[in-house]
Amino acid sequence: MSKSLLILCTFIMSFTGAVDGDAWRLTTKDEGIEVYTRKTKNSAFKEIRIKLVIEAPMDEFLHTLNDADHYGDWVFKCSKSYLVESLDEHSYIYYVKTDMPFPIRDRDLVVHAEQWEGPNGVIYSKSTAMPQRIPEEDGAIRIQKFDAHWEITPLEDDKIKIDYRSKTDPGGMLPAWVVNLGITKGPLESMKRLRKSLNEN
Repeated sequence: MSKSLLILCTFIMSFTGAVDGDAWRLTTKDEGIEVYTRKTKNSAFKEIRIKLVIEAPMDEFLHTLNDADHYGDWVFKCSKSYLVESLDEHSYIYYVKTDMPFPIRDRDLVVHAEQWEGPNGVIYSKSTAMPQRIPEEDGAIRIQKFDAHWEITPLEDDKIKIDYRSKTDPGGMLPAWVVNLGITKGPLESMKRLRKSLNEN
């Protein structure tokens, strides 16, 4: 088995739930967007999963997803974002800062994103925290742990099916139970804004 195929198979197994952890539980269904959560091993913070269908051509969606300089247009509470470095055609590093309500300190994140195409034109994307890649900024807590996965499936009539999963540890002194209470709000609002932005183009 080639190295690239091995990586793809490993990723797909982890994405479809072939890892230890609780079953996914549907917590919200809003405007056709399904939001799931589950507990995970070795972390007090829940993992989230979001499923939806967006009416947009694949290339247009990928352009928006990879346009780190303009994440503020659709990512919930994003106050700053930019491309740090383009590594190659399918891999890049970006920075994003999240505006948190007082008295909670803002959070920022440096991410390594990779994308590849699987069978039947399905696009996979994996994002991993790279906290030491650039110096920390004053006034924000740098997130050390973040993992996100996208499975983007082309459908007929310029529609795409999104299956997004992420888990993070926001750091600082925030209790896990407080974070878990509102853990789905940001991703849900981001998906709504992403869909609206693409539909308006």
